Amino acid sequence: MGILRIGLVFETFETYPRRSGDPLDAHVEFEPESTVEALESAISSLGHRPVRLGSPRALLTGLGRGTAPEIDVAFNLAEGFGGRNREAWAPVLLEMAGIPTIGSDALTLSLSLDKAWANRWFAAAGIPVAAQRTMASRSEAEAGSLPAPFPLFVKPRWEGTAKGIRWTSRVESRAALAAEVERIVTDYAQPALVEAFVPGPEYTLTLIGNAPPRVLPALERALERKTGIG
Repeated sequence: MGILRIGLVFETFETYPRRSGDPLDAHVEFEPESTVEALESAISSLGHRPVRLGSPRALLTGLGRGTAPEIDVAFNLAEGFGGRNREAWAPVLLEMAGIPTIGSDALTLSLSLDKAWANRWFAAAGIPVAAQRTMASRSEAEAGSLPAPFPLFVKPRWEGTAKGIRWTSRVESRAALAAEVERIVTDYAQPALVEAFVPGPEYTLTLIGNAPPRVLPALERALERKTGIG
């Protein structure tokens, strides 16, 4: 294998301007310059050539002008912004341009970001999931059926990196549930996912490859002592 030109698709904290009313963690998933530099250094140390492509919108602008990036493969770190299909922006554009991408494709990223749909797929595959339902308003939380007895856990339906999670996310009453659902719907412009609270540690598992995948060591996230939230 010769030298590969590896395109980096990413967003920094400055990519999208902050909007009035955005929650404090609106940009938490984006990358500092140091992360991009570290990736460039790692790629160069392996004898390949990193090429900065910037954000999905920058990629879209170039492709719209008929200018495809001169790369062999893309490394996608981009998160997108403002919708449940946002993580699929870069993979879709790269697929249309005929550029292979390292990591998950657009379907996988969209499905996994929407927690309600992901849980349905896991359940269909026989994987246990917490009882859940989505709620889109305070009134629904006040009077709608509950997925399980209290305590319940409330989170944005399509966010990652613990966005929207607070110490108040674990609720013990209808009043607390209504307040949390209203916060999620107002601050994140999406339905809330309400689940049975599952106590215990939280783990991140990373798989590389497909047939069969290589499993990297598990990463355990510490629990907050007061709430038991990972």
